[in-house]
Amino acid sequence: MSHFWPAALPIEVDGDETAAPARITWRCRSLRIARVLERWRIDEAWWQRRIWREYFVVYTEDGLILAVYRDLGTRRWWLQRIYD
Repeated sequence: MSHFWPAALPIEVDGDETAAPARITWRCRSLRIARVLERWRIDEAWWQRRIWREYFVVYTEDGLILAVYRDLGTRRWWLQRIYD
């Protein structure tokens, strides 16, 4: 089972030298990233309301697996899923 937020939840992210998340802050909790498991970009619906994002599935030092993304237009970060 996992927790999924279709609208996503805002988070703060400190990136590494490759612009991947190194630390995520959510609900006043700081999570260090042990490794990035997946990374991909989407760029769709450019003729309407463009969806331009970079997604990451990350594994935290606490053992959580998270799906997060950065909106490449606004540069804001969002949490979309926590895997159990």
